[in-house]
Amino acid sequence: MSSKIITIEDYENIIDFTADYVFKSNKKLTLVSSNKSFFLFFKKKLAEKHGTAFFPPEFFTNDELIERIIFEKTELIRISNIEAAFMIFEIVKNDIPQLLIGDRSFASFLEWSFEILYFIEQLNLENVSEEKFKTVKTNAEIGYDVPENINNLLKNIFKIRKSFHDNLKKSSKTTKGYSFLKALSMDNEVLAECFDEIMLITPFYLYKTEIEIFKKLYNKGKLVVFIQGNAKEYEVLEKLYFEFGEPISYMKNKKEEYQLNVYSAFDDQSQGALLKNLISNYTEEDLNKTVVVVPDSAMLQSIISEISIVTDRYSVSAEYPATKTVIFSLLNAVVDAQLSRKGCLYYSKDVMKVLTNPLFKNIRFFGKSSISRIVMHKIEKILDQDSKSCLSGRMFMSFEEIINEKQLISEISLAVTEVWEYLSQEKII
Repeated sequence: MSSKIITIEDYENIIDFTADYVFKSNKKLTLVSSNKSFFLFFKKKLAEKHGTAFFPPEFFTNDELIERIIFEKTELIRISNIEAAFMIFEIVKNDIPQLLIGDRSFASFLEWSFEILYFIEQLNLENVSEEKFKTVKTNAEIGYDVPENINNLLKNIFKIRKSFHDNLKKSSKTTKGYSFLKALSMDNEVLAECFDEIMLITPFYLYKTEIEIFKKLYNKGKLVVFIQGNAKEYEVLEKLYFEFGEPISYMKNKKEEYQLNVYSAFDDQSQGALLKNLISNYTEEDLNKTVVVVPDSAMLQSIISEISIVTDRYSVSAEYPATKTVIFSLLNAVVDAQLSRKGCLYYSKDVMKVLTNPLFKNIRFFGKSSISRIVMHKIEKILDQDSKSCLSGRMFMSFEEIINEKQLISEISLAVTEVWEYLSQEKII
């Protein structure tokens, strides 16, 4: 097999096109796309083509593909951001202590650790060498017009990065950026033997390390790149042709087979009324072939109420991701709080994410959800930097400290008593 770039028009259906390609292929295929929802619709289309049970190809996002390569070919274990941040804190404390100002604890340096980690990850993903960063380092030694600690950080960032990489290597651990670098350092043959054929679906922006990894696979005849759009109109697509060493396939200005009209309205109800006017002259056959896609479920009531005036037969599609539900956000907040805690001390911002979650603060601890909201509001207020509490402005705290804060318990008791009935401080605790 030889690698190639397949270009399709903007208005063509990428799902139909790729499903047809896979259906006709007799190879063991791996599909890579940054869009996970693509896989869902692709599987459905491929199942329609087979009409019977079949073995689907493997599906990976770009990040998952790199993880697959790393975990198959190395002994590295992915660590959490909080663990990586602590590793950076230890490096700074031991090698560059002048970056630690005031309290030299991990809790006080946590936000800086995350910023340094993010910076190093970006350097890794874009494969930035110390040589390329030399100008920034030199200017930092002279002094940018920024606080001195920023200049110190810029001067020492590659020292921190090198120590960080050494620690990861020594402990057989990895982060996203380090995984990309390790995959890039592998021989072409090692990368290629992981797969028979990879289909890279509609790439747009790729990290420098991603481009270099895919180039290795492309040179070994293992990669088919599907590009949707005219490279003449998109500079980033033109760059992809250049990176893979292929001549640019400029499309002819073919007349589009669709008609696009754009309308605007003031609000949700106005949009519903506008839609009603647009479909009021549709025939029954036209209505049967019409689908209304609503980007926000909040608009459903307005849309359906207006459409039902014209017809009782309609197809309205609205997607509401599970990640936006209060249950998911609560579980996510609890997990974040556990990952960022230090012993029995919890990161205050993560604690507040849990306490102010709409689901959590409406739990009926005392028979009424309004009581729970008062409690959460008082805790949030006591943690504010302007309060006179001993917990004011604390970055880390324990739940025992909250319970033992007499001012807080007293304020909760008084506030609840005013709007409901007497609630003793002992019952609150």
